[in-house]
Amino acid sequence: MDIIWKKKEVKYDRETAQEGSYVLRTDRLDLGNKEIWDIYTMLGQIEYAFLCMKSSLGLRPNFHQKEERVDTHMFISVVAYHLLHVIENRLRASGYSRKWPTVCNVLKTHERITIGYRVKEDDGSIGQKYVRANSRLEPEHLEIYRMFGLSGVPLPRRRLAYNR
Repeated sequence: MDIIWKKKEVKYDRETAQEGSYVLRTDRLDLGNKEIWDIYTMLGQIEYAFLCMKSSLGLRPNFHQKEERVDTHMFISVVAYHLLHVIENRLRASGYSRKWPTVCNVLKTHERITIGYRVKEDDGSIGQKYVRANSRLEPEHLEIYRMFGLSGVPLPRRRLAYNR
């Protein structure tokens, strides 16, 4: 048995007439199509900014009791947002399309670590020594650092000693 199908042109055209269309409505008669779209996308960016300020940048929760502390907390969050915006713009200009939380997840695996160990000195005393080093640099880290002109090695390895 064969299966035979036939497209119903009129019904198909009617059902798909609005596919792929995006309708934005405004009462502003002085704006062109591009300006309306730019404002719409800017609103999405502003919503994303507030999401970042409330989550990644710590605007909320705000437990301060005094108004000047609340104002300071908000001011610092807004300054942090502006820094975030500059970082994301620079990343986008370099062709990197990931959002801030993803960048944080990638970079948080590149850490400065301190390794402590005890040693017995020549005079018989016990000393505590430390080595401070950077974790291994991954290709994803290097890609992000290069976009900002950074080497990926913020500090050299250091040996520290502490005797009791």
